[in-house]
Amino acid sequence: LRILSIESVITTGVFAMPILTSFFQYNIGMSLGQIALSQFAFTAALMILNVPTGWIADRFSRKACNIAGDLICAVGFLGYSQATTFSDVVLYEIVLGIGLAFSGGADNALFKAYAHILKISFEKHIARITSWRFVMEILAVLVGGYIGASQPRTAIALSAVQFFVGAILSLFIREAGERRI
Repeated sequence: LRILSIESVITTGVFAMPILTSFFQYNIGMSLGQIALSQFAFTAALMILNVPTGWIADRFSRKACNIAGDLICAVGFLGYSQATTFSDVVLYEIVLGIGLAFSGGADNALFKAYAHILKISFEKHIARITSWRFVMEILAVLVGGYIGASQPRTAIALSAVQFFVGAILSLFIREAGERRI
């Protein structure tokens, strides 16, 4: 439970977040309409794949889906740091949506299974994790904004490190909970 909690917190705050809009406009040359379209691509990928990836996690392995999701996000951010065109940005937004769809549902299902096994309050644990996630988001915005002000591609690539660390931590998580048949 502790390892999963740390993984969940680490992969919450994204160092690239405070500089993305300026990166889109000044480094890629995107218009506000193109930025909106790229964010739509991310949201669509996440929404369309959230239920199927949750089913895959429940049916096969929540741990494997969590690892896959973190690795997909890490690759997405590494690619993103090298993006030079609007189509590159859309591609990596979709990759990030796929990665977050894989890991998002797996985290919560594992938290629920652990809470049941350990006989602790799922709601209280999630509330505690959510508080730590806010702390991580604040740190990520401060560090990412500072680095991204002079080196936006570095801030984006740094976001990949968080997800690589999350994937490594996920290797040590034990599978828990019932399998869907």
